Amino acid sequence: MHGEKHFRHELKYAIPYGDYLAMRARLKMIMTPDPHTVTDGKYKIRSIYFDNSDDKASAAKKRTARKPLTAKTRKTAL
Repeated sequence: MHGEKHFRHELKYAIPYGDYLAMRARLKMIMTPDPHTVTDGKYKIRSIYFDNSDDKASAAKKRTARKPLTAKTRKTAL
């Protein structure tokens, strides 16, 4: 499997407004506010990503993250 590329596959769904309100209320009970919000404490969330209880998707992403680019130099005769 060395050299194979694996791409993330996402499914996106619109949810009913009532489900949004219920999810928002449940998440507020377990999450802390982000300190980077504007003065009213709000900003728009465009995506929420869920992982399993072992954070396997997050760990897989970290394992396959790109390594920083390095410059290669070589000496040449002039």
